[in-house]
Amino acid sequence: MSADTGIEVLRGRQERLPGLIRGALAGPRDLPRFDGVRAVVTTGVGSSLAHARYLAALLRERAGTPAWDAPTGAWLGAPPAAAREQALVVFSQGLSPNARFPLQYADHYRLAVLVTAASEDSSDRAAAVRAARARGVV
Repeated sequence: MSADTGIEVLRGRQERLPGLIRGALAGPRDLPRFDGVRAVVTTGVGSSLAHARYLAALLRERAGTPAWDAPTGAWLGAPPAAAREQALVVFSQGLSPNARFPLQYADHYRLAVLVTAASEDSSDRAAAVRAARARGVV
């Protein structure tokens, strides 16, 4: 990446920042509904796995909801039939390739949620976000 390209990337991010901050302060627009979900499985890669583990712990300890975290490699094959009564929550700040494994099976779950900073304006990540939404991922 040349210095000019890097500066342009930073300028673009700087220009989007006020809108992003306003959106964050306004709070979530469409929170997913967990109706009919009997358990929650969370996952993430790297530091995002810490968020997944924290959510699973909060759900177990404070909400009494059966929840656990699993590594993204657990989705190298189709999930069990019990997934139809579960929610899947995937954390990935940049929507890394490894975080995309579980999203391939979103339609096996009652509900699938993606928590990411990846937006639809960022190359291959844009296609991954659109594909996840097309499969019903919130």
